[in-house]
Amino acid sequence: MNIRDLELIDRLAAEYVVGTMSSRARRRFAALMRDDLRLRRAVHDWEHRLAGLNAGQELMMPPASSWHAIEAAIDAFEGNPVTSPQVASRWLKSALAASLALIVAVAALLYFPERGDRFDAPVYTSALAGSDGAVTFVVDAFDDSSTVRIRDLNVSPPGDGLIYQLWAVPPGGAAPQSLGLLGDGQVSRLELSESQYDALINATVLAISIEPAGGSPTGAPTGPIPFSGSLVGS
Repeated sequence: MNIRDLELIDRLAAEYVVGTMSSRARRRFAALMRDDLRLRRAVHDWEHRLAGLNAGQELMMPPASSWHAIEAAIDAFEGNPVTSPQVASRWLKSALAASLALIVAVAALLYFPERGDRFDAPVYTSALAGSDGAVTFVVDAFDDSSTVRIRDLNVSPPGDGLIYQLWAVPPGGAAPQSLGLLGDGQVSRLELSESQYDALINATVLAISIEPAGGSPTGAPTGPIPFSGSLVGS
C-alpha cells in the first residue's frame, strides 16, 4: 500500500472502521497501523465522525413481515439441507456487503457534503439536543482555520422573523459569547474571530437560542434556548 496516498489512507481507514475489509486485509492494515501515526489518526477520525450517526437515531423494531420472511426462508433452507448452507452464505455475504456499502455512502454524504471537507478532521465536536434528548444539531470546530460547521439534523425553522444563534457557554456561570448566526441550509459555516475561538475552546457547553432576525440586540441570549450540548475535544 502506498501510505503516502492520503486519499487511499482515508478510504482504507473508512473500510476498517465500518468492517468492509476482508479478514486478511484487516490484519495487514492493523499491523501497519501500529507503526504509522497517520493511519491511526485516520482511523480515529472515522470513528469520531461515524459515532455521531447513532446519536440522532431512534431504536426501531423490525416489522412483523420481516420475521415472517425470515421464518419462510429458514423453512425453505431446511427442506434442502445439502445446498442451504451455501445459499445462506451467499445471501448473507451479499446482504452484508450491500448494507455496509450503504453505511459508507450515507456517512460520506452526511460528513463530507463538499469535497473540501474530506481531509479536515474536527478537533472539537458537540451534539446539541432538545428537551426530549433527541440530537438536533452537530457542531464541529476546526483548529487550523478557526471554522465552525453546524449541521442541522432536520430541525424545524425558528419561525418568521427569527433566527438561530450559536453561543459558547463558559464554566462558572460567566456570560455566554455569541459565535454567530445559523443560515437557512442544512450546513452552516462560521468563521470565528480570535476572541470567539478562545471562547469556544474554553467553553464547556454550546447552546442555540432563538433570536430576532439579525441576532440578539443585547449581546446575550434574549429568546428561548431550546438546544444545548457539551463540547468534546477529539
